[in-house]
Amino acid sequence: MRRARLELSGVPLHTTHRGVNRAATFLDDEDCAACLQALAFASSEHYVQIHAYVLMSNHVHLLVGTTQAGTVSRMMQSVGRRHVRGVQRSPRTHGHAVGGALQSRFVDSDGHLLACLRYIELNPVRAVALP
Repeated sequence: MRRARLELSGVPLHTTHRGVNRAATFLDDEDCAACLQALAFASSEHYVQIHAYVLMSNHVHLLVGTTQAGTVSRMMQSVGRRHVRGVQRSPRTHGHAVGGALQSRFVDSDGHLLACLRYIELNPVRAVALP
């Protein structure tokens, strides 16, 4: 059994979820759109604010906030039920779309918040710039 994720009301979290063995999570724009739709629905359903996000080909970064502990985990479970199962049913894929547990880190200061926002925003730029 997995330990309960620590979430504190009013403390932002930087979350990351990767594809299995860092394999592609999103195959095309349709997959990205489906994930964003699932994320929008789940964040509204669980009262989680999404401050920043980036969908990369093999992982997702989110900067989220909540006023109630436990809602980020429930939101991501909801996204998994909606999006990941849809990807698995697609004739273009097989197996699991994401691997391992959701990773999350507290964002504990204004400086950390700005660094996290910058990291998320520049993630696609750095990925393209890599040799």
